[in-house]
Amino acid sequence: MTRTTRKIALGCMVGTLAFAGQMNTAKAAERPVAGIDVVLSAFYENEDSTNLNVRDFLKTDLLSEFTDLGIAQVSNYVNVREKASEGSKIVGKLYNNAAATILAEKGDWYQVISGTVTGYIKADYLTTGDKVEELADQVGTKIATVNTTTLKVREKASPESRVLTLVPVGEEMVVNKEKKEWLKVTFTDGSTGYVAADYVDIRTEFDEAIS
Repeated sequence: MTRTTRKIALGCMVGTLAFAGQMNTAKAAERPVAGIDVVLSAFYENEDSTNLNVRDFLKTDLLSEFTDLGIAQVSNYVNVREKASEGSKIVGKLYNNAAATILAEKGDWYQVISGTVTGYIKADYLTTGDKVEELADQVGTKIATVNTTTLKVREKASPESRVLTLVPVGEEMVVNKEKKEWLKVTFTDGSTGYVAADYVDIRTEFDEAIS
């Protein structure tokens, strides 16, 4: 069975977190959300929080693209179970270096969602927190999407370099290397080149769980 891919879009995450913050003003959350609750707690403890919008606060360095991410670090795969118990039904598998979104903590288990699979994974098998961002750079695939009408793809990382081709808005490419204000990218046909980082949006994709 082919593994699927998790797409992380920072803009979507900000929207989700902002919604969670609004709900928190009405009543306490029934379950703590791993990673997210730390950020929101910092917001409400901030002396100026009454004059801040939670969405604006989350644009600070407290917000990471990988705040609620867990990456499996196992020899092959880890089982995703229906309940937080080793005797519970297996509902999916998360392979090594695949990722899941952490929804909550329950003892030494994480409740997660990855692709179409929702369930529980022992916390020991997931890398989270400060270490996950470095690991994500190693195992994730960065995808750049053109956000300008027409983008020049150049032979080298220089505005004076020869233009190889032009790509339209919405075109996607894999980021192979980041070089200051330039990205070395690969297209679906295997061709490569350099594009200016200012004219693309970048997201990170990971393998997901299978059922």
